[in-house]
Amino acid sequence: VRTMQLVKPGAFLIAEDHSGWEAVTRPTASGGIGFNATWFNDFYHHLIGDTQRSPNLLASAGYGGDWGLDMSFFGGLLQATSPSKVVSPETHDECGNSESHGKRSARTILVAVNKSDPAELDAALRCWAEARCRTVAGLTFLSAGIPMFFMGECVGAATPYQHDNWLAHREDLWGLRHGSGANLFRFYNAILSLRRRFPALRETNLEVLHTHNDNRVIAFKRWGTNSEALALASLNNSPFACGYTIANDHLPDAQWREVFNSDATEYGGHGTGNCGATLPSRWGRFSAVIPANGFVVFERL
Repeated sequence: VRTMQLVKPGAFLIAEDHSGWEAVTRPTASGGIGFNATWFNDFYHHLIGDTQRSPNLLASAGYGGDWGLDMSFFGGLLQATSPSKVVSPETHDECGNSESHGKRSARTILVAVNKSDPAELDAALRCWAEARCRTVAGLTFLSAGIPMFFMGECVGAATPYQHDNWLAHREDLWGLRHGSGANLFRFYNAILSLRRRFPALRETNLEVLHTHNDNRVIAFKRWGTNSEALALASLNNSPFACGYTIANDHLPDAQWREVFNSDATEYGGHGTGNCGATLPSRWGRFSAVIPANGFVVFERL
């Protein structure tokens, strides 16, 4: 467990703990260590998978095939997120830091297309990589956990991070922001703004409504006292352009307006989505267009 050595009264303590030991966040009065939150490493490893743990999503999708992904397993991890768990699409330990537990480690944008050398990331490949990166970032920021992302991720940094000689391997993050990483930077700004604007996305309530391994789809609901959101995400290599239907008895009869599309052209996507439309859920069913390697978010009206 790593943490700050000097703590001010009222500080929020986060443990960089890799064990998953529940006593880390148990109050000291109950025999625990007393941290407010801890890293949720299973979420990261099975979402990104660059340490070759299985099942994973992004690393498997990065090979480019159309085989099924274990969305159901990840759905259980997403359901388990909470304000006592820090979730991230990348950490300083596993973004190229030499060898991680004997396994290959790389920046997320390279994992997304199964590459290890930044020189291989040409414009065409980067389009696929960024789309998948937007999706895993969305699953992180829309979860019920505390989102965290590593420096350079918001502009698609690809050079492996080295903890012992970082200065020799640093990238021009400012240059990336205004160059090849500009679209991804706009996406990060937008998804963070979405989280701030909609209270439901900052609440503790989350319910996974649908997973389909062969279709590579997951759908879930977030809600609070006066706000409710619905997210549909896919790592499928083709869009569900004619609509994708989810069925769950916990879907109310309601109207939903699309408020976010990760495939918007301003983020470098293809613009496949629902054009901000208002769509109904009826009799426990909801249908919407889901872009390839992307996600859409709806607000309940």
